[in-house]
Amino acid sequence: MIGRKAVIGLSLLSMLVFCAFAAPSAFAAKGTTGFTCVKVAVAAQFSDAHCTTAKVGGEGYEHVEIPPGTETIATTSNKNTKNNTTESTNAVLNATIGGLKTVITCKVGHGTGPGTNTAGAPMNVSGTGTSEFSECTGTLGGKACESVNEGKAIVIKALISTPTEAMEVKLSEDEGPFASFKIKCGGVNFELVVKGSATAIPEGTTTKYTEASTKGVAPESNKVGLFVGGQPAWFEATTTTTMSTTESGIALTTTAS
Repeated sequence: MIGRKAVIGLSLLSMLVFCAFAAPSAFAAKGTTGFTCVKVAVAAQFSDAHCTTAKVGGEGYEHVEIPPGTETIATTSNKNTKNNTTESTNAVLNATIGGLKTVITCKVGHGTGPGTNTAGAPMNVSGTGTSEFSECTGTLGGKACESVNEGKAIVIKALISTPTEAMEVKLSEDEGPFASFKIKCGGVNFELVVKGSATAIPEGTTTKYTEASTKGVAPESNKVGLFVGGQPAWFEATTTTTMSTTESGIALTTTAS
């Protein structure tokens, strides 16, 4: 539920990262580079399409670097991220309204946006993206709400970047807060405005948002983590990122520049 202009992806871009390659020098500047996860008949680096399980040789998958300066349109989705890629993982926003715990749960998440490898140094990946979350339900103080955003999709927009030497993807506000939507609970309309920044943890072509990586850290003015109504909030989700043209998975890895 959180992302504006993202390539991941949701990560825009969402929703993407994987194991670090060894640096040729202890003094080399490290950065992050985007790769596609491509199926090969021989000399495979990974055994799975998400490029998370290493192997040596034979049939499987390998990283193919996306050329620096080449803009790539990526899509993100929460489909096939649970139970051995057979089920979706719900996206969940946790917030506080009037002292009451508020939970928004969305079954469907989809995002798209452009991203680019920058040669550096250090190397990095940046982009923008828009994600939509639908089939959402909510609770306020443990009681079910009548509607979330009047049944319409919740749109989230963000800038995406990769911090130096970090296996992370950062989503930051772009042209306003991440998202603004209403929930109706007990016959009363409440507006939720989500502000701040969120960090995603890539694992191969899969990207995870957790309480630890997205929860707001006071004060809100620091824009570290997410906030709703000035109170810390957090977002939980798991997405996969693919190229929009070939559907090959996109992964990130930390490399030496």
